[in-house]
Amino acid sequence: MDPHPKDPLGRLAQQAAPPGEFDPDAVRATSIRLDQDGECPHCRRPLLGLGAGACAFCETPFGAWLEELPAAVSRLHAMAPGWTPERLRQWVLPRPAQLAWAYETRAWANLGTWMDEDLRGGLARLEMSRRGRGLGTRFEHVEVTAVRLQALGDTSDWAALRVEGRRRAAPYGEEGDDGQELAPFLEWWSLRPTGRPDRGADSVCRSCGGGIAFQEERCRHCGAAPVREAGPWLVEGIVVQGGEGAPRRLHMQGLPAFMPRV
Repeated sequence: MDPHPKDPLGRLAQQAAPPGEFDPDAVRATSIRLDQDGECPHCRRPLLGLGAGACAFCETPFGAWLEELPAAVSRLHAMAPGWTPERLRQWVLPRPAQLAWAYETRAWANLGTWMDEDLRGGLARLEMSRRGRGLGTRFEHVEVTAVRLQALGDTSDWAALRVEGRRRAAPYGEEGDDGQELAPFLEWWSLRPTGRPDRGADSVCRSCGGGIAFQEERCRHCGAAPVREAGPWLVEGIVVQGGEGAPRRLHMQGLPAFMPRV
């Protein structure tokens, strides 16, 4: 049995050693350690990057422990100064419900504060095409139960998160069944920082400077219409994991390599 199935250095050492003199533990202790971002808690080998979403040696996916790595905290701060995994998680938490509201009301422009223009336009065209064929969908009672940092770009600025929750889906134009149980959903979101400040509101009124909530069409202070400008992060890609495990890609570009492909 190969003790280093995913470690080329270990395989070369085993091949070069005289018969009966190969010690896998000694190789683990003396092998050259490349620049690393921490240590995999599963196989104890170095993490050679944060962008793959998994250990390069044992292929164990990054779990909640990724957010505890000093290298991950440092990388996130480097691409978005002042941001931490917890702050990013809190920023993402309300977005799935806002997306469901935009689907219901066709207020696609409201997504401009946190969604990339190409993704927003693609979602709008796809959904309107489906509605024209009687296949539209509406989502109700969206509850996000977990948001977890999954990966960070090593050479370019992006972050990917695993988003889990529950929601109720119904055909567009039909009343939802309040007795229907909420179904779980699992998605992967790819985001990039914009360098813009976090104003603490989804939009800021250009007339009076007051905050305007995502669903508001007028400033509650002066009545002016909001100008939807990008905030500190833009969502560039979403992958939806289907009920039977088949991922459905909602955007065709910009997804990190580790995210499911269809």
